[in-house]
Parts: sequence; C-alpha cells; structure tokens
Amino acid sequence: MESDFLELLVANERVGRWMDILMDPFQRSRHKFAITQLQQDLQRGPSYIEEANRMGVTQVLTKLLSQTSPVAAELRGDEKTMEAVSRIIAACSGPMACGGKVSSFTYDGVTVHIREGALGDGLGAKVWSVCHIMCRELVRHPEIFRGQQVLELGSGTGLVGLVAAAAGAQQVVMTDYEDQVQQFPVILANEVMYETAHAQLVAAAIRHRLAHGGRALLCCAVRDQAVFDMFRDSCRRWGLRYRVLRVAPNAEDLGGIRGRERDYEGGFLLMAVDHADAPAADWHRDDFEPVA
Repeated sequence: MESDFLELLVANERVGRWMDILMDPFQRSRHKFAITQLQQDLQRGPSYIEEANRMGVTQVLTKLLSQTSPVAAELRGDEKTMEAVSRIIAACSGPMACGGKVSSFTYDGVTVHIREGALGDGLGAKVWSVCHIMCRELVRHPEIFRGQQVLELGSGTGLVGLVAAAAGAQQVVMTDYEDQVQQFPVILANEVMYETAHAQLVAAAIRHRLAHGGRALLCCAVRDQAVFDMFRDSCRRWGLRYRVLRVAPNAEDLGGIRGRERDYEGGFLLMAVDHADAPAADWHRDDFEPVA
C-alpha cells in the first residue's frame, strides 16, 4: 500500500543517516549514538530492517568492531553498545529480515499463494490495494478469460495472473517488461501507470498485443489525473476504445482504514479497452462509461 512505500522512504532516510555516521572515520565520537539510534529504529518495523540489510549494516558493524583502533576497543568494551549491536544483528537475521514472505490470498473460493519481495526491490515486489479489486473482478466474472490465452502486463508479484490461471484461463503469460510475444484475446493489467510515460507505453502495448475482437481489463488507483488523461489520449491515437468504471476497495484492502481511499486524487478505476474498429463482441458487464 501507499503507506508502506512512504514508510520505506522514511526508513531509508533514517537508517542511511546512522550508516553514514558509522562509515565516517571522522565521526567516531558519534558511533555509540548511531548504534543506539539504529537499534531503536529497527524496532519500528520490517521496512527499517529491509533497509538496514540492503545497506549492509551487519557487515559494517562487523568490520567496525574487528578493527584494532582504540575507538573500536572502546565500543567492544561498552556493554550497552554491544547489546545494541547484538540486537541489530539479530533483527537483521531474524524472520522480519526476510522480505520474501509467503502470503495467501482468497477471492470467492480461489486461493493463491505468492512470495512477496522487500519494498526495496521495487514497487512490483509488493501486493497493492488495487490488486484485490482486480482479483475479485476476475473470479466473479471468469467469462472474461475462461478457456482463453491471457497476457498480463506489469505482473509484479504475479498475483493477478495466478488468479486468472486458477479461475479458468487456458494459459497465462505474465510479463514485467516489453518482450516479443504474440497477440492475445485477453490482456490484464493492474497498477501499471504511475507516470505519463507509463500511460503511453501501456496503450501502445495493448494496441500491439491485443488481438482484434479481444479485450483488455485494467485496474488502477488514480494518483495523478494527468496520467489517465494521457492514457485516454494515447488510446485514441492508437485507435483503441477506452471506457471506465469507478470502483471502491474493501476496507481490508486498505489495511482496515477506510479513509485511505481519499489519499488518491481520482479514486479507483476499472478500465475496459478494445479496438475501436474491432471491439469485443461482449463484455462481462454493461456499466463501463466512455471517457470524454
């Protein structure tokens, strides 16, 4: 979720601050303070531990304490400092240190198990709120893809593609970058547009990878309306028909805090795209609205 990413940014800044001190020989007088603060920050949550591991905190502390300098000897002789070091290394080696946790998600009887990565691995390493909206739409309307070949754009963790496969797709090709693949009767994409450049690329990918008479179903949070205006314009340039339906997440999708949906400028959109000159014969719902 967005709050997780913001937490990661804060964790990056705080952990980085203490690491800068620990790696600076001219700030040796502040090493004890930095170790204490770092140990306290790692208690804040997994994002701080992920950042500490990414920055190599265990290696830095091990190297620092193995030196023969008087400063290193003073650190080794300080009981509180060594206790803090032990807690840091334990945190970075324990269960919370593993970004690759296995998560299970169930949508109307369809259960999928995936391994999420650390937020530091990129936005695609985590399951975001909008993904649950998309997955519920798929299992409640399997006629979208049942028995067909499906292409998923920007798969990330692969949750959407796995749900489609479990719910009856003949074959699902999951991609996270442009590749030489054939055309597909069904394209799925979830949370793939964060910048205007993304909007242009996604529209182009749909134009080239969607078979005539096929359908593309996307689901995204609208963080910046300009991105979706660009997507609308790009669809028109490529001869694509673009329609939308405003949807709302369940409370549990937002971590149980309903008000978080107000964090998005334009709410949440389910988007239907097909070729204007060869549209899909039928869609699973008739409440999509044209975009002016």
